[in-house]
Amino acid sequence: MGLPEAIESRLMRAMIEAVKQHRLRREREAVAAGEWRDVPAEPLALRPALHSPRPRLPSAASLVNAAGDGNDFALFVGGVLRGVGARVRLSSGCAANASAARVCQLFAEVRMGRQPARIVAWARSWLAGSKWVGKTYHYRLDRDGYAWLNLDYIDSRRIQRPGAPYKAFDAQTIYHDELLAWEVEGEEYDSKGQPRLRESPVHSLEMGLR
Repeated sequence: MGLPEAIESRLMRAMIEAVKQHRLRREREAVAAGEWRDVPAEPLALRPALHSPRPRLPSAASLVNAAGDGNDFALFVGGVLRGVGARVRLSSGCAANASAARVCQLFAEVRMGRQPARIVAWARSWLAGSKWVGKTYHYRLDRDGYAWLNLDYIDSRRIQRPGAPYKAFDAQTIYHDELLAWEVEGEEYDSKGQPRLRESPVHSLEMGLR
């Protein structure tokens, strides 16, 4: 990074304090915006980039060190999680916005096992300082009883966290790239002819303080 081997201690303390104040400011902004349980899911109009449920997408590798939007975030975070061995699926949801224009967006979900309590254990173990304990997490169940935690990007928030509310889509396709299969909400079978739930039920998990 071009830094000297040893940084003067007063400069190091100033750098640490600057980073701390920046993070505290962003957390205060997130608290001021309110908890998700108090507001509905944000509208699709905030992400107007896609107009087709089957867009041409960049590779996740091409997004490293590059800016992007919530759709790029879905590809990137899905690629990262798959790289460390997690089970991930990518969804494309479409709906008409207030002006009747068709808007689509991407979002990723990560599989958390058949016990939603795993989400509680995961949040307590991995989210720094238990800062997200006491929040609400949203997930869906599949035909086999697995919980899929929503990793949708919140366009109206500077701070991101897992478990965002699901948006209301008119049509939605879920892609399982490791299986080379996809499934459409409202249908009884996936692209390989395997049975699926006609609709993926959405659940909310209230995280306690202890």
